[in-house]
Amino acid sequence: MSIPWLDVDDPGTWPAALAERTQILAEDLRGTTNYTGDLGVPLDAEDDFRALLSGWLVRAYHATRLLDHEVQMIRTQGLRPLSDDLVEERIEAAFDHSCISAEERDKLHGSHVFAAGEEKYRDAQCCLFLPERMLLNQPSGINPLLSSWGGEAISMSSRAEVLPDRLNGLGRPAIVVAHIDLSPGQAVHKVFPGLQNIFTARLLDLENVGADVFYGSPVPSQHIVAIWQPGDAEYDQFPDLNS
Repeated sequence: MSIPWLDVDDPGTWPAALAERTQILAEDLRGTTNYTGDLGVPLDAEDDFRALLSGWLVRAYHATRLLDHEVQMIRTQGLRPLSDDLVEERIEAAFDHSCISAEERDKLHGSHVFAAGEEKYRDAQCCLFLPERMLLNQPSGINPLLSSWGGEAISMSSRAEVLPDRLNGLGRPAIVVAHIDLSPGQAVHKVFPGLQNIFTARLLDLENVGADVFYGSPVPSQHIVAIWQPGDAEYDQFPDLNS
């Protein structure tokens, strides 16, 4: 049996209990601020709010740059939390598929965040964001992730200057659409601003509604909805994204 999912952008998809709670918050906070992060939601109620998502998945997005074989890998394996093993495997697979030379492979093995000891705050999580409107309203925050192969683990290490131009030429931009379970709470999956802020801001129709998600579990292949790349109508509807 498939698990129901919701889209933060579409209140019509929200479960009734969550929609009711969000409506109460919106009525209390209407007119108090124009900024999602400044909404005065009760911080000690965040996990209770998330519990209203139990049995539901939330549509989220992962911005990256992928080689052709990596597109297929995500479709069959899903998204894996960042780890030293994952980074090493990506580098080796890029070499095996003739995308990089042996010299480039060796340089990358010595320059990623784990090799540099800079994995703090990145390790053991998948980085996503929501809702979809961020692709239209906040492309400047997303484009760096679409511009250079390897994401933060490879392209944003302090040692990444070993192959800067090369990393920018590898792969193609990609938006991975995924359904994720955010009900376990903040200790497992961190969301900034919190989900109370995001749902309430959407109902109030505030500007720049959006959140970063640091997901502490794998996203299985059956929860990968789509992978959009330049040339796909779904990707090209956002004209300010890198192509």
